Amino acid sequence: MPSKTVVRELSVNLNSEEITELAHDLANREIAFLELETQHKQVKLEWRDKIKMAKGAIKGAAEKIRDKAVRKMVECTEDYTVSTGMIVLRRNDTGEQIEIRKASEDEVKAYDEELQGDMFNSEGEGEDDAAAG
Repeated sequence: MPSKTVVRELSVNLNSEEITELAHDLANREIAFLELETQHKQVKLEWRDKIKMAKGAIKGAAEKIRDKAVRKMVECTEDYTVSTGMIVLRRNDTGEQIEIRKASEDEVKAYDEELQGDMFNSEGEGEDDAAAG
């Protein structure tokens, strides 16, 4: 009867050295996997923050386009009317009246002190000018 040698994949029992070697390999692979998971979590956190910032920037730009306006610091003038105790806020660049409101107690005191100081300064200046002339 003719015969030939062939190679087949069959189940083979492991000896103790092979089991120990596979156990070490498994442990190393588990450690590597855990390290990858940790790196993955860190990267996800970093990208989540970047994505959140990008979404915020997109939302902000879209709102500006939708509203056709932006918030900026604009130089304004507050005009205080002594007789009414009202303050009128106007934009210096356009003259537009932005707000009319009742002056707070602190503002009334500050404006009164400023007005009194202006009266003393202007009276004193006039006296000095007359004495010099």
